Formats: sequence, C-alpha cells, structure tokens
Amino acid sequence: MTESTETSALFDAVALWEVRESSGAAAVISAAVNAVVAGVDSPSLFEVAGFTGKESYWTIRPVVEATFEELNIPYPGPDRDEMQIAATRVMGKRLLDGELSARDLCAWAHSTIGHDGAARLQPLVELDDAYDIEEYAGADVQVLDDAAHEMAMSLLAGDPLPDRLWPELVNGFSARAATESRFRSAMRRIRARLNR
Repeated sequence: MTESTETSALFDAVALWEVRESSGAAAVISAAVNAVVAGVDSPSLFEVAGFTGKESYWTIRPVVEATFEELNIPYPGPDRDEMQIAATRVMGKRLLDGELSARDLCAWAHSTIGHDGAARLQPLVELDDAYDIEEYAGADVQVLDDAAHEMAMSLLAGDPLPDRLWPELVNGFSARAATESRFRSAMRRIRARLNR
C-alpha cells in the first residue's frame, strides 16, 4: 500500500470514529499502524499507532488531530453535520466498491445519522424507510438500490442529494399503500361482520 492510500484509510477510519462507529478507536489505531508500516512519518502518528484502544476518546482525539495537522490532512468536521457527511462518504465508497449493499448503507445512515442528523443526508435516511415498507408497498427493490447508488455517487462528487425521493418511488408507494390500506380495511369489516 502507498502512503497516500494509508493516509486516506486513516481519514476514513477517523471519520467513522467521529460518528461513533462500532469499530471505533480500534479501526483508527489499525489504520495508524498500517500508515506507519507504509512509511508515513509523523511523531503523533506513531503515538496513535501505539495506543491500545483502551484509552478514552478524549485521550486519543487530540493526538489524532495533531497527526492530521502534521500530515496536512483536513480533519473531518469541524461541526457535527460535516463529520456525518464525511463518514457517509466513507460508507458510500464502500457501497460503490462492492463492500456494502445498498440496503446496508441506508440502514447504517438511518441508525447512525438518523432523522435528526445532517439535513443533506436525509434523503439517504428516508430511503431506509422506503426499504422498510417496500414489502408492504410493493416497491421495486432495484429502484431503491439504484437510488442508493445514485445518492452515494452524488455525495462522493460533492453534489447535493435530492430533497425528496423520486416521484415515481413516492407515487408507487402511495398508490400501492392506498390500495393495500383499502383492502385491509375491507378485510377488517368482513371479519367484524363474521364475528357478530
């Protein structure tokens, strides 16, 4: 691996760590070790590589920030929305590299970013909701997968995500959901009459 590949991997690990990804500090430390092995030279990087993972976030973060400063890498952030966007770009890369499914990206966005997270990422969070109801609404899962891929590419290109899901997606859901809702209501009325 090259130095630039390893510093990019370090950035990705830190971006996910900042949004409290489950792998946490262990992934940051591992990325630091890989960067040292690849020949990246930074006193703070050596310190990060020497952490055990038992240290607190507040112990590790200043050293990681110093590492980024020494290596002239912009730190993900500084505010919460920017950190969430940086982390989501990492996950988007994983989707486009085939390491993650579209459904998994959307589920990650929903659980990590949530509806209260970065406004720019809400279409991806809402897409997870669409996956959740697809079996009831009869949506074409391939349409949802394509939407997730398109959102990931837009995010990586620095383009805005659509404000809402595609009209055909929303219309397909609402029309099918309305039909199924009417069907379920009719079935409840029939059952109620039979149980009298």
